[in-house]
Amino acid sequence: MTNQKLRFTFRPAKFVFDSASKSAKAKNISINSEINQILTTYYQFMDSNPKASVWSQIGESKN
Repeated sequence: MTNQKLRFTFRPAKFVFDSASKSAKAKNISINSEINQILTTYYQFMDSNPKASVWSQIGESKN
């Protein structure tokens, strides 16, 4: 099996985009870099806290 990177389109909510844009400007980096950092942090958190997932909570509420 090859190690492939998945690519997808992420369209943040306006308030997320505005906050990320302001943060990116303050750090002097691109908005894409800032959004990638946000997503990386989110996925690392979800890996460490799988029960925090909305899908996990929906599944538990059905049981």
